[in-house]
Amino acid sequence: MTFINRLLVLSLITFISSDALLAKRKPKVPKGPTLEETSAYIIQLLSTESQRSGGIPAAAAGGPTITSTTTLSNVRLATTLAVPAGCAISYDVKDEIDMSSSQFYSTDIDTYSVTLNLQSIVAGSLRISSGAVALRLANPENVATVHSSNRDLKQFTTEQSTGSKILTGVSFDFWSSETAERLGNALAHAIDLCGGGRVDPFKPR
Repeated sequence: MTFINRLLVLSLITFISSDALLAKRKPKVPKGPTLEETSAYIIQLLSTESQRSGGIPAAAAGGPTITSTTTLSNVRLATTLAVPAGCAISYDVKDEIDMSSSQFYSTDIDTYSVTLNLQSIVAGSLRISSGAVALRLANPENVATVHSSNRDLKQFTTEQSTGSKILTGVSFDFWSSETAERLGNALAHAIDLCGGGRVDPFKPR
């Protein structure tokens, strides 16, 4: 083999090795719908599917029933420089607890806004069970909340205050288990597209 031929072979081997090294360094892109398509699907589910409300019977026989209802509204993509487009979703929450069947009418209402950063989800924390989807946040989020209550049926006493609510996780409840599974699968895919969940440094061993 001549010197020129040897030089050509060495150049070819170097080129192939470099190409293989670059291929290994390329980030793995999950297959399936794009981030834009997945985010739109998540927003559609959260905006149109009925959220589940729950009734909790009182401990005493024949006692009042506490009804808890959570309503989501204004679900949208969040625009923030901290995360790529499509990796943050905002929505407004209304939590209402009603004890109108009790002797004294009482209802507590919390309203607040949440911006769910898909990059701050704890890796492996997504759970789907009995029509519910739950996620843990690596960075607990502090959100503003307005607390309003009607304490007495006779006096119609109303109290309002503004405080803070710390969210260490979020959950979505649906009447349909199929809807919950669809949302959970879409969120899992979106988290992968956004770079995967964060490792919890304080996970119990």
